[in-house]
Amino acid sequence: GLPFFDIEAWRKPTAEGGCYDPALRIEDFAGRESFGGLDLASRTDLTSLYYVFPDGEGRYVVFGRNWLPGDAVRSSGNASYAAWVAGGWITATEGAATDYGFVEREALSSSGAFTLRELAYDPHQAEYLIIRLEAQGVPIIEQRQGVLLSDAMKEFDALIVEGRIHHNGDPVLAWALANVVGRFDSFDNVKPTKEAEAQKIDPVIAVVMALKRALVHQQQVQPGAQIWF
Repeated sequence: GLPFFDIEAWRKPTAEGGCYDPALRIEDFAGRESFGGLDLASRTDLTSLYYVFPDGEGRYVVFGRNWLPGDAVRSSGNASYAAWVAGGWITATEGAATDYGFVEREALSSSGAFTLRELAYDPHQAEYLIIRLEAQGVPIIEQRQGVLLSDAMKEFDALIVEGRIHHNGDPVLAWALANVVGRFDSFDNVKPTKEAEAQKIDPVIAVVMALKRALVHQQQVQPGAQIWF
C-alpha cells in the first residue's frame, strides 16, 4: 500500500510552507497547554510518548520521546536504531525489555513542565504504569485505537498538507510516518496499519492519540464539529 501521509510536505521546511522547523525546542514550550499520547508497545518493542501543542488558531507543534530495549537495538535489522540512540531520539533501556520507569519519569516531568491537559493511552499493555501515573496526578485518559482514530488521522494528514503542524526533524517520527498505510472500511473510516512488523508506526499512533484529545477538547470549547470519542 501507498504511504497514507504526505512525506514531502512533512520534510519540507516551514519557510517553504512545510512542517520542518529546526529551531523548535521543547524547552521553549514550558507552561504551554499540551495533549499527550502514549503508545506502549510490548516491552520488547518501540514505546513512544508524544506531545501536541495547539496554538489555539488551528496550528500545532509536536515533540516526542521513544524507548527501546538495548537488546532490541543490537539485534534489530534496523541499522538506524543505533544512530537514533546516539542522536538522543531513542532512549535504549538496559536488557531485553523496556524499563517503564523511564517512561514514568518522562511523563511525570512533562506533566510538571507543561500544562498537560490529557495524556491518552491505549489500555493494551498499560495497566501497571497507568495506575502509577494516575496515583501521581498525571491527567490520563483511555483512548482506544483502530477506527476510533480515523478523524484524527485525517486531520493529521490535512495539517501536514497545509503546513499547520510543525516538528523539529525527529527522524524516528519521520520514519514511522512513511511506514503508515491507511486501511479504509466501507464507511470511509481509516485505521493506521503497517505492511510489515519491522516497519514501526508507534510514534505516529502516539501523535494521533494526542491530536485526537486536542480535537475533542477544542470541540468542547467550540461546539459544532463532529469528533468521535
